[in-house]
Amino acid sequence: MTIWKSLTRTGSSTGRGAARPLSLHWREMLRPATHFIRKDEPAWSLSEVNLQSGTGWHRYQIIAVMRGQKPAEYKIDMGSVENFKAEQFCIPGGVNDNGRIEILHTVGELQDIADHFRLGSLAYDRENIVTTDLWARYFAEKEQEKNLLRGRKLYGYGN
Repeated sequence: MTIWKSLTRTGSSTGRGAARPLSLHWREMLRPATHFIRKDEPAWSLSEVNLQSGTGWHRYQIIAVMRGQKPAEYKIDMGSVENFKAEQFCIPGGVNDNGRIEILHTVGELQDIADHFRLGSLAYDRENIVTTDLWARYFAEKEQEKNLLRGRKLYGYGN
């Protein structure tokens, strides 16, 4: 069975039987696998996700490295999900700029960033995030600009 046949479905609502491509999520796309990576190799992305294995749920580190102009995938089984408190994450290592791929990080750099995420030093506290009312600030600045144009001066709040 060719890859194209595995990525198409036959049949349609009209019954004509024409093959058409499946719409796949980016994580489910087929990528060639690689059996080795180097720390100084250009990396497209690194993600740590929980996937089901033969013995239950495991945390996997999936590294997409660039081999030529195509990404290849390398998976590391990091053990049982119960051993990890950090959430799943994905770190981009490169960008696609109008069809031109530019790699910004190496495998070693992305693994260092992932270690910091996993250990919590780069994690943020969602409960203590300071929020601002951007609309209120926008309208206050517009009011202040209008008053300055009219020659009014305001001192302090509410004057």
